[in-house]
Amino acid sequence: MSSCLTTNSLDRMSQFIEMFDFENNSHNWPMMSFCEFASLDCTMTTDYDYYADYPHIGIDSIEQNTGRLLGYRTVKEDNVKSGKYIFTSKHIIYSKIRPNLNKVATPDFDGLCSADSYPILANEEITSKDFLAYLMRSEVFLRYIVPLSNRTGMPKVNREQVEAFLCPIPPKKEQNKFVSIYHQADKSEFGDSKSQFIEMIKGKQPNGKIRDLVDTNIKSVKKTHDVDDAIEYIDISSIDSVSRSISETTNYVVKSAPSRAQQCVEYGDILVSTVRPINRNIAVVTKESPNLVASTGFCVLRPKEEEYREYLLSVVLTDKYTQKMCDKASGGLYPAINNGDVLSYEVFIPDKEMLTKISTIYHQADKSEYELRSKIDAIDNDIKSFINENMKRIEYRYTLGKNTFIIMDGSICKVNPIFV
Repeated sequence: MSSCLTTNSLDRMSQFIEMFDFENNSHNWPMMSFCEFASLDCTMTTDYDYYADYPHIGIDSIEQNTGRLLGYRTVKEDNVKSGKYIFTSKHIIYSKIRPNLNKVATPDFDGLCSADSYPILANEEITSKDFLAYLMRSEVFLRYIVPLSNRTGMPKVNREQVEAFLCPIPPKKEQNKFVSIYHQADKSEFGDSKSQFIEMIKGKQPNGKIRDLVDTNIKSVKKTHDVDDAIEYIDISSIDSVSRSISETTNYVVKSAPSRAQQCVEYGDILVSTVRPINRNIAVVTKESPNLVASTGFCVLRPKEEEYREYLLSVVLTDKYTQKMCDKASGGLYPAINNGDVLSYEVFIPDKEMLTKISTIYHQADKSEYELRSKIDAIDNDIKSFINENMKRIEYRYTLGKNTFIIMDGSICKVNPIFV
């Protein structure tokens, strides 16, 4: 079943690329401003009694890049006292602060959200909620919106800047085909197979804690290196939260390194960020070097046995674990947990046979997910190329009264309304 699903998924994505004819741009889809295909539906309420049992979605409840909603509670549980926006299952929730974090959620329920976000409704005659969410998470939108968030301290964008976004919009039929193919690839059985280990231990009661599976004796820099030694520093920004890898390190001499550069790490260690657990900044050290040093912003999980590595990584990537850590997090702008919170998390400790099965599932899923992700990236690149080519077709843009016009391919097109 799985092999058939993989082949069909890849074939459908190839057909999709051919169907859109990105290379020649023969479809000439119309250029539209954001406010033509979507609307910012900002209805505020302070009726906390009426909405007491409704979910309250704060910015920290939205996972960056994926838009997954985790760690949220009810309006009553959060003791909400300031005005909040109303949203429904038809809305997209878009964080207007720190747009570089790319927080775009698609709730399937009603509730209240932070005033630091915008509830957005897709114009259903032109586009769909799912396609709009994908567009807003894409690099095309990010390249437009991030440079506009030029406020110091707390980067932020406003309503007019969002509504002024301009891009080509394909017909709904083509949008729906794209959404279908994208979801099939992203949610294939290979993409979901890392969660199979949960089924293997479903119903089994915890018989230990994470600390029982790891070596907690992580050496400090002061005890390992001299002040003039060179080190490779890993901080939160070094983590690629999609591939669960370390994308880069920064070279320092110990005496000039950041004060948080304290933990000596080694090949096979799992680095779990204790800051903003909702973001799941988790990675495995895959480089062998005696000079690797991690920030104290990580809890370092060094498996006592090699067989524990995939199991531990799978545990700290589950929604259940993330939810638990979000509940424990404290702090205003930078909610954080401590190493004890991670190490004291209760788990079921499998026997050797089950650990081997989990490791096999994990590696098979990793390989298949990489293949699927490569195909999805190819689709992303084709879409970006298409939009970039269409954006180049705009030769001139001018405003007359309240209306904005563009000259594109020698023709005058009206864009109304738009804020410029």
